[in-house]
Amino acid sequence: MKLSRFTVSVPHYPTPKETLFFNALTQSLVVVEEGLQKVLERLPLAEDIDQKTSEYLRALEECGTVVGDEVDEDKVLRHWFDQLKYDTSTLEVVVLTTYDCNFRCSYCVEEGVKGKIYMTPEVCRQTVEWLEGRLEEMNPKRLRVNFYGGEPLLNTPAIKTISKHLSTITENRGIVFESSIITNGALLKRELVKELVGYGLKGVKVTLDGDREAHNRKRPFRGGRGSFDIILRNICEVADTVKVNIGGNFDQENIESIPRLLDHLKDQHLEEKLGIVEFKPIMGRLDDLRSPGGQNRLCQSFSEGGLAEEYLWLKKETVKKGFNTPTGLGISLCNLTGNNYSAVIDPEGKIYKCPALVGYDEFVVGDISQDELNYRHTEFMTMDVWEKCQDCPYVPICAGGCRFLAYLQTGRFDEIACEKRFFEQVGAELLKLDYEKESE
Repeated sequence: MKLSRFTVSVPHYPTPKETLFFNALTQSLVVVEEGLQKVLERLPLAEDIDQKTSEYLRALEECGTVVGDEVDEDKVLRHWFDQLKYDTSTLEVVVLTTYDCNFRCSYCVEEGVKGKIYMTPEVCRQTVEWLEGRLEEMNPKRLRVNFYGGEPLLNTPAIKTISKHLSTITENRGIVFESSIITNGALLKRELVKELVGYGLKGVKVTLDGDREAHNRKRPFRGGRGSFDIILRNICEVADTVKVNIGGNFDQENIESIPRLLDHLKDQHLEEKLGIVEFKPIMGRLDDLRSPGGQNRLCQSFSEGGLAEEYLWLKKETVKKGFNTPTGLGISLCNLTGNNYSAVIDPEGKIYKCPALVGYDEFVVGDISQDELNYRHTEFMTMDVWEKCQDCPYVPICAGGCRFLAYLQTGRFDEIACEKRFFEQVGAELLKLDYEKESE
């Protein structure tokens, strides 16, 4: 046997004589005592292994911590990625109901494409028909639709129409239908949520970028008025009706305010009602890349600018204050660009592979009025960027990084957006958080 190259260790944890092992491919997290750790350091072994040690090694093999001497992990990794790419168990689609928005966020990635473009009843009908065709082709067990924008709730008729029809279609086919909404929260009303829950709504994600002052500076209404109080009131109004996840964005301007936001949420007794609460760094925009010198101004990789330490600090603050947040080094592959069947449909019926690319015609991969996707789709699905970083133990987690981030950094989609430095800087602490969470 040999140690899997996707296995990383956290020595002297949870006790000085134990080691925490994590395998990025199987996502296993196991604690090994000192004696067995010394055996693992001597692998591969051909002899001198007693029966009890052999049993331990077989258990570790089941976890993926170790693999057989004959195992070619390059082939295992390729097979695993191929399975993900052509998995038909779930059809996941993002539907933009509009490019319009009632906010003027300082960092909006759609700033260059926003406008009063709304999905019409005819495009809603075509969207439902296109999705029904995909269900016929794939026969999945589950259909997930995430309504997005602009601000999707500016076009609630489109959400209701699509949800109603898909709810009926999937019920007739024995397919589980789940929908969610990514919204700024200003138009999130209890009666609307209750109605949509009846058509498959399972959750909403609302953005809060710090306490009242910081959030209002980052995410004001289009006219300049602050939005924090309205959003918080709406969250409190619907939190017992549907799962509300909180997503926040941070940079040097607002990061110190986020713990104060968490305290404010606790004051509203929301820590037990909310779903996931997570904060991520603000990303760049395509318009920034295309402006003179813009590429040099873009810095949103977790591995750069001290973001790793800041991300870890916010993660620990969120856990400490009693909110549910992802811990550890969970797989974060982009399902939209990593799965052959997933799609993003814009208000005009154009199809993309990533929400960050919407509104730019050069990234269109198809149209709901047509059966076939174009060559751009083929390019996305055959990049296999992960092949350039197979020697990295973290490659099953990120597959070479975010494609949009790679484009912002290099002007190419098929380059690596490496986050190895981030994993090496804070991975051990994130795994400790995960272990402590699982041990509760």
